[in-house]
Amino acid sequence: MSDPIDNRLTGGPYEGWMVKEVPNDYLRTLALNEGVERWEPDIHAEVLRLCKERGIALASPRAGNPRTEELLDALEMGFNRLYRQYALQIHPDRLPAPDEAMKALNGFWDEMKAMLRELRGKKEEERL
Repeated sequence: MSDPIDNRLTGGPYEGWMVKEVPNDYLRTLALNEGVERWEPDIHAEVLRLCKERGIALASPRAGNPRTEELLDALEMGFNRLYRQYALQIHPDRLPAPDEAMKALNGFWDEMKAMLRELRGKKEEERL
C-alpha cells in the first residue's frame, strides 16, 4: 500500500510534522478536536486511521466506561473516610472549642457530595 498523503500539521506544538510522526497522546488530542475535523478533514481522517492502527482509545473517560463508576466509588469512599477522621477530631462533643470547625467541615462535605452527584449525573446523561 502506498504511503498516505503527506499530511503535515499546520499549527500546534508539532507544526510541520507529518501526522504519522506525532506521539500517541497528541494524536488522541487531535482526533477529539472538533476544529481539526471541521477545518482539516484530510488530516483528521489520517489521525483517525492512525489512532485505530495504533489502538488509541478515543472514547471519553465518562462515556460508558465502567471504570469511571469504580473511580467515583473510590473517590466517595475516600471522602467518607477523611470526613469521619476529621469529624472525630473536631466534633464539639470532643473539643471545648467553638463548633465553627465542624460547621466548615460539614459545608465542605456537602460540597463534595454535590460534586459526586453532579459527576454521576453527567455520566448518566452521556449514556443516553
